[in-house]
Amino acid sequence: MTTQQRDHGQNVHRFISSLKYAYMSHFYANPLSILLAEDAEALELDQAFYEAIRNLGSFRRLVETTLDADDTQGALDLMKDDECLRSKVLQMIGEFPQTMDRLLDAVQVFHSLFSKVLVARNITFMDFYASAMAGGLSNSVNVREVLLAITKMEPNSFLRLLEDIRLPPLEGSPQGPELSRLHKKMVSLSGMIEEQQWVVTSEAKVSQKRLRTAVVRQKIELSQAQPEMSEHQSTYVQLVYSVRDALKAYFESSLVDPTSLFLHEVFLYDMKSPYRETLSPKPRFAIERALSRPRDYLDCECCKPSAEGLAATQPVTAILYQLYLESGALINVFDLWSAFYAVIGGDDEACFTARWRTSNIWA
Repeated sequence: MTTQQRDHGQNVHRFISSLKYAYMSHFYANPLSILLAEDAEALELDQAFYEAIRNLGSFRRLVETTLDADDTQGALDLMKDDECLRSKVLQMIGEFPQTMDRLLDAVQVFHSLFSKVLVARNITFMDFYASAMAGGLSNSVNVREVLLAITKMEPNSFLRLLEDIRLPPLEGSPQGPELSRLHKKMVSLSGMIEEQQWVVTSEAKVSQKRLRTAVVRQKIELSQAQPEMSEHQSTYVQLVYSVRDALKAYFESSLVDPTSLFLHEVFLYDMKSPYRETLSPKPRFAIERALSRPRDYLDCECCKPSAEGLAATQPVTAILYQLYLESGALINVFDLWSAFYAVIGGDDEACFTARWRTSNIWA
């Protein structure tokens, strides 16, 4: 919907109509959407409803995951015991919205990180959101580039980054206390660097090998030497990697693939085909159909096709288009005009003149 709104410049009313169509398609075409009711726990589901759940692709993946965990009895209960399946469904009704909230929070945190670390690249929040909903953000190149760029930051930039990413979603995560502790440690280290005038830089610059010359038996030899890190430099590098590992663990735990979750068919709307066929603009198809079958749009008797094919009462544009379709790759203009002249009544001069005047009026 957002891509359509951006690419085709629709107005707000069209966007609202698209949203209404998505709601209608999901709740009317999907009987399992009744599980989204507020009193879902009080619903009495029949045998056919449980069989419909067992036919879902996410249910098959749930059984496979249970078997991979060597829980054979649990997999059998899910397939045969309706009460066991009901308890699992009710559990997911409570957990699925929370998982999606954490996913949305993680996308917000990542977008904030991306805009501060990789300033030159302009990727919108909706692009990241669409990638996350498709399950492609967790192990994407963008995540790896952000984590790599963090390890190459200078102390001042790194400290500003830690202050900027103190967002409520990140502070409320399991990695929040660890990041708060690392932020306090970085503040203390930054104060000592300014006070003692220490030279501290990123690991990428420190780890660069340097050429070293030595005179051996009256010959000059060149060799590469790895510079040794000072204690405060080593502390800063360890601090940077600790922050990177905490952010990596946060993204891995929060940026889950929604399509891998049980009952994602109920909670998520992904019926792209009917939505695209109904709301995506198709100007070429509409124009070609209007020229081929003008009666479908004009709804008049004069545009009704005759048994012989083309009718002189059809709009002249439609006649020319149909003659064009009957032509080959190379079109002789004189032959095209002769065929058109014969169709619209060229043998009758008065009829042809009246028809030509009518076409000019409509034009």
